Amino acid sequence: MKRISLSLLFTIIAALSLASVSANSDLELLKSENTQLKQEIKQLKNTINGLDEKNYIRIPNKDFDDIISSKAINIIDEKLDMKLGNIELLVGFAATIILTIIGFAFNQAITNTKRKIQIDVLEELNETLTKKIKEMEERFISEKEEIFYLTEFKAIKDNTKSYTDKTHNELQSKKLEDLLEKVTKGKDQYSLIPQIVDELVYIYYLNYKTSNIDRLLSTYGSNYTFSGPTWVNGALAYAHDYLSYGETFSKNQCLKYIEKALTVVPGYGEALALKLYISMKDLDQASNNEERDSAINKCRIQLKNITESPSYSAFETLKRMRKDEKIWAKYITALHEHFPVEMNEMKRIAEEYETGKMSPSKVS
Repeated sequence: MKRISLSLLFTIIAALSLASVSANSDLELLKSENTQLKQEIKQLKNTINGLDEKNYIRIPNKDFDDIISSKAINIIDEKLDMKLGNIELLVGFAATIILTIIGFAFNQAITNTKRKIQIDVLEELNETLTKKIKEMEERFISEKEEIFYLTEFKAIKDNTKSYTDKTHNELQSKKLEDLLEKVTKGKDQYSLIPQIVDELVYIYYLNYKTSNIDRLLSTYGSNYTFSGPTWVNGALAYAHDYLSYGETFSKNQCLKYIEKALTVVPGYGEALALKLYISMKDLDQASNNEERDSAINKCRIQLKNITESPSYSAFETLKRMRKDEKIWAKYITALHEHFPVEMNEMKRIAEEYETGKMSPSKVS
């Protein structure tokens, strides 16, 4: 645009200079012709003075001079009009050229501006379309992976043979571990990883593979939210070790996973039942009155929390105990012996919840 403006300015200056030169030339020519005309008039006067008076009509000198001056003025005016007309024509022609140049430059500038706007719009549109296409491709790949992995996961889970079968257990866990590795590297991480880990923790709990449970929950526990049952299954594996062998490490791990479960699902009866078992185990192996009193106090506080929580807590706690009657009957019986009032109250709340007769204040 700057180049066009400079070019246009130089063209206008050149045209005006051309018109000025031509006008000066015509004025000089007009002066020369005027001098020649004066000489011709002088010669004409001399000729007239030499003529015989019989051959002409005498006119007073004043009138003669007026006539001659008038003719001379007419001749000069005619020539001057012609010259000025030429000058006007030249100036008009120059102005036409200048306006044409200006018009062309203006139209060219508009065309260039339009073209630039079109290019900018097309570039922006192309960038937007490219971005949208890339997003659609990534979403398509992600959804394709998700469908593929979900299908594979469902196929593994649908194999209903008992996980307690050692050969089947190892085969299933190997398939799930491989799938977990693929999903971790893919795009569909957040929805499927917790499901795979949950299934693996359940398999490892049934087979008491606590080291595998720790590996999974420590690796993925800080980045993903697991369900209450996932943490409870981890706690169950360690509860088995503690209730069977009294290992302090197993007790601490069990309590850690119980608290994780209760954080996800407050009042979760499955986790609360395990805490009661641990208190009864502490009571069973207490070596002095202080340890014994501490275990009883912890258990009493826990029972009070259950009976004062929403009704489903009591219901789920007793439901868990019914599952464990054959394995940990010793600790369940001890609960009834040491806390008959609290256990009966918990039973009453659970039955009302199950039959739908609990009071509104007990419903969460």
